[in-house]
Amino acid sequence: MVFDLDDTLLPEWKYVRSAYRAVAQSLFGQTSQAREAERWLWDRFVGGQHAGSLNALLEWSGRDEPVDVLLDIYRSHTPQVRLAPNVLRTLQELRTSGLRIGLISDGPLMTQRRKVEALGLGQLIDEICLTDVWGREYWKPHDRAYRNLESLWHLGGPQLAYVGDNLTKDFVAANALGWRTVCLRSRRQVHAARRAGPGGRPEVRVTSWKALDVLLQNWSRGEDGGPAGPDRGR
Repeated sequence: MVFDLDDTLLPEWKYVRSAYRAVAQSLFGQTSQAREAERWLWDRFVGGQHAGSLNALLEWSGRDEPVDVLLDIYRSHTPQVRLAPNVLRTLQELRTSGLRIGLISDGPLMTQRRKVEALGLGQLIDEICLTDVWGREYWKPHDRAYRNLESLWHLGGPQLAYVGDNLTKDFVAANALGWRTVCLRSRRQVHAARRAGPGGRPEVRVTSWKALDVLLQNWSRGEDGGPAGPDRGR
């Protein structure tokens, strides 16, 4: 069972809010002005303005720091995030059932490593594949990470499943390799409005973590043709 990270295991907005706080405090310290800047960034994000936030903050605040400095803080800060209790429980129960658990995630390598550390995923997931370790050209929809897991686990096709959110890239390689694919749709997802491109439609869509948990628990028991190979992925 293989998961995406952003907006699947971790709502992206939670990371964004943590990063905005880090950026605001880097400019203004532990002050009321920092809190005001954080609220301004957050209101902008909630209003659907996801791009250009750091340049907009500099213009709004009248500061002249290089935007690259703020971008580095955004990407390298230690995020104040944790797994939701129901997400943690699902991962623990799937491992207890005997399934291997994997992660395939795009994004700047330092950023994704900080998220993995903050969430404690090293203790919950058997194989963590951050695609930027190979370079941006190997980000999804490239199939290198998917094939890498097949090779490591000696599994393939419907013995494996990928759970993600981004219809433009998450399921293309998994579908081509014959994996089961599940799209999680929930509130506030950054890519919720995107549509599937060629080969990118998931096999199943669910609209809540609760529904996803039921599906995955059934699959972990080998029901409904789920990805439970003869050796349970172990």
